[in-house]
Amino acid sequence: MSKPLASIPPYSSPRTKGKYTMSKVSSDLIQTFKIINRIDKVDKSLFFEIDSLGRRGHSNKLFKKRYRLDIRKYAFSNRTVDKWNSLTQDCINCTTINAFKCHIPVQKFLEPETK
Repeated sequence: MSKPLASIPPYSSPRTKGKYTMSKVSSDLIQTFKIINRIDKVDKSLFFEIDSLGRRGHSNKLFKKRYRLDIRKYAFSNRTVDKWNSLTQDCINCTTINAFKCHIPVQKFLEPETK
């Protein structure tokens, strides 16, 4: 039997504002992995732009666009860029979703962002 809607907590409640939960961080990174590696049949240029300047780190760095509006600043594509860019090359080179899940250092991302 399903829960009534009133008993389900909202996705972002005042208690967790500015904080990331483990499931939110991991699900965002897993979805990004699926889009970048074309596991999901979605055009990755709709969400992300690959950084082609050859910076340090792994080979699939994403470019973070600058926005003034809050609705776009906190959207999925902009929210996950910093987390994706901080992953290691071993994590990015995984060939399956289950291998990627094992390599995600979720505890590293649980502190709130301060920008």
